[in-house]
Amino acid sequence: TYVAAQIEIGDHAATTREAPAGVTIMVDTSASRGLGFAGYIRSVRQMIDSLRTTWGATLPIQVVAYDQDAEAIFSGQAYEFGDAHVKKLMERGAAGASDLGQALKWTAQHSPLSRVLVVTDGVITAGTEGAELAKQVGLLAAVKVERIDFALAGGLRDDKAMAALVRTQLQRAGTVLDLDTDPIATAIAETVSLDVVVDIPGAEWVYPKVIPTARAGEKTTVYAKLAKPAQTLDIKVSGKSQRMSVIGGTQPLVERAIAAAEIAEMEEALAKSTGKDAAQLKAKIAKKSVAARVLSSQTSLLVLESDADYATYGINRRSLGDILVVGANGIERKNRTQIVKPSVQIAGNTDDAKPVDKAQLEEKNVDSNGAQSKDDDPSPMKMKKAAEKEDELQTMLDGGGSPGRTSGPSSPPSPPRAQSPSSGSASAPPPPPRAPSPEPVATESRRPPRTESVEQDGRRHAGATDALSADESGANRPSWPPPGAPPALTGELAQITRLLRGKQIDSAVSKARDWHAREPGNLLALVALGEALEAKGSVVTAARVYGSIIDLFPGRADMRRFAGERLARLTAHAKDLIVDTYQRAVADRPDHMTGHRLLAYALVRAGKPAEAFKAILAGIDHDYRDGSYAGGERVLKDDASMIGATYAAADPSKREEIAKALGKRGLKIATRASTRFILYWETDANDVDFHIQDAKGGHAFYSSKQLPSGGELYADITTGYGPECFAIQGKPTAGPYHLSIDYYSQGPMGFGMGLLEIQRFDGKGGLTFEDRPYVIMNDHAYADLGYIK
Repeated sequence: TYVAAQIEIGDHAATTREAPAGVTIMVDTSASRGLGFAGYIRSVRQMIDSLRTTWGATLPIQVVAYDQDAEAIFSGQAYEFGDAHVKKLMERGAAGASDLGQALKWTAQHSPLSRVLVVTDGVITAGTEGAELAKQVGLLAAVKVERIDFALAGGLRDDKAMAALVRTQLQRAGTVLDLDTDPIATAIAETVSLDVVVDIPGAEWVYPKVIPTARAGEKTTVYAKLAKPAQTLDIKVSGKSQRMSVIGGTQPLVERAIAAAEIAEMEEALAKSTGKDAAQLKAKIAKKSVAARVLSSQTSLLVLESDADYATYGINRRSLGDILVVGANGIERKNRTQIVKPSVQIAGNTDDAKPVDKAQLEEKNVDSNGAQSKDDDPSPMKMKKAAEKEDELQTMLDGGGSPGRTSGPSSPPSPPRAQSPSSGSASAPPPPPRAPSPEPVATESRRPPRTESVEQDGRRHAGATDALSADESGANRPSWPPPGAPPALTGELAQITRLLRGKQIDSAVSKARDWHAREPGNLLALVALGEALEAKGSVVTAARVYGSIIDLFPGRADMRRFAGERLARLTAHAKDLIVDTYQRAVADRPDHMTGHRLLAYALVRAGKPAEAFKAILAGIDHDYRDGSYAGGERVLKDDASMIGATYAAADPSKREEIAKALGKRGLKIATRASTRFILYWETDANDVDFHIQDAKGGHAFYSSKQLPSGGELYADITTGYGPECFAIQGKPTAGPYHLSIDYYSQGPMGFGMGLLEIQRFDGKGGLTFEDRPYVIMNDHAYADLGYIK
């Protein structure tokens, strides 16, 4: 029998207090504080008022706002803190990623007072974590800080991560408090007990057995496994017995709470384990987490969008797991026994229309209005088969090898690290064994047939015209940009973009700020505000706005990359953050090829060629799903050769070692200059088409990949993310080049967002970059990405 009881630690009335000589208050202003920000700052103001009331009007205090950077708000005596300083906090606003490590380092360098009180939600989305973060806390000891405490706010918190920091190398242990409910002014003066031992005689299992830190009077829940049911428990806390009643609860919720406790115990053991022991613990945590539906460091909530994703993880798509529902007796477990068949509604004017199974429609050739299809009005199934045959033919015409090519499902995700804030910095488990790919699903043909000359198996197809002459004359090229294409942007983002193009920058900033204030979690509002601030020259604030994407979507590798791509134009203000967000994206989704490239080149830009070379080799060596990144391996090989040259130029003593590492992969150090246009997009299962036009009338795109003037589009990726690369070897001779994109197919993920990276290599190890991020919102929309001289 599993039971739970609440215990109280120590005698609060008998506790001792030590008045603070001064308090440095660090206020988290990261993007996650955006909802209810005014109320949050009001609570900070009330806390400061309470410090003044409790410890005197002349109590020295400092107020520091932090997220991905830090800013001094106030320094003086408590009675001097007032409306002007609250206004300054409000004007700073909630933006940026939460990097507590840099904030602690900044505070240590700016003469903090003897006590540090951090107001935050505890969820760290950038910078150091775990043991490395504890070292940052340790820096405070060198500047005479005696104690650090945390006051947590918000609905999503990481109490455990903060609890690990209050007992570092400082003179006194601190505590973790609630900003809105705990008496913070007095609590930060109370003595904190360390390593409180909990024991329940006769229990087979107890958690927690040791409470690392606790204030007198603090209450906590203890779980136990008993040989038989009990209504009360005799619990020893630091050797003193307490008789406590067992907490009652609905069985499904009790079971989840017990499972969470068991997982927490294993997580603590995992933090101290290595090698085989760590691997075994990870497997146990994952098994328990999945069975109990409780997130852990080894699990995550994922959207599986295709049969391929289900096959990869070995999940039966027709399985029926139990679910929790609100029933007549409260929370109940519902055992599902029936699969609801997919159906469509037959349209018509009658009120008694009935759902009909799609398969029945296809078998009977019934159209969407319930009419029998004729031979010249094929059923959906026939249309799919015809489209599939056309795709197969087009693949052969494209020189793509075997038939069966479709714009099919996205690459399967590998298990990322936990989305739960309490998961710490645990790395992702190794991907599961690869399952056989399912049969391809027929889709609407994505390419019009073409007539240029193609040879396959040494034979020229009858009726084909000469490809080279068609390219030179332009006779067979589609009109570009396409006439009547839908707008790339719509809604408020389109309005703000028009203002920026019209040089009405102040109006654009005002409109973007208003949008963001109304919808602080809206990704497009953040993009609009960031671009408006860039145009105004407020690059530090723009960097915080783009950092907000990291803070709001910390568990999504695509969003982390997108934020890094936006920050890339502001490298001087976010160099470390860019590298950090790409490192985390790669750790979460090593199966995304673009992450490895972005990380490697961010390290090149940061002046770390050795790390960049290591990162790009890891990208080459990773096993990607077949067909997911057409042409991508070639791009990575070019990258490795050029980054190897950059590394060798920076450290000639490593040249032989670099050449050897490249040689193992069939590569050499690059010696020829090149210019590359590389397109990324952070959307899965979709198709963004890259178009390159030169000043001589040449036009390269998916079905005509080479420019007569020189240069080649490596491949056309139809399954999401990119990279699509157009490379010109040697010196470009047909500029200016006009670059643009067509959103051929959104797929299930909505609007597209990404980056055009212009990269120049001088053949001697020198690399230069230009970044052009973009958003595109409509199918078949055209977006102009400008000219390259």
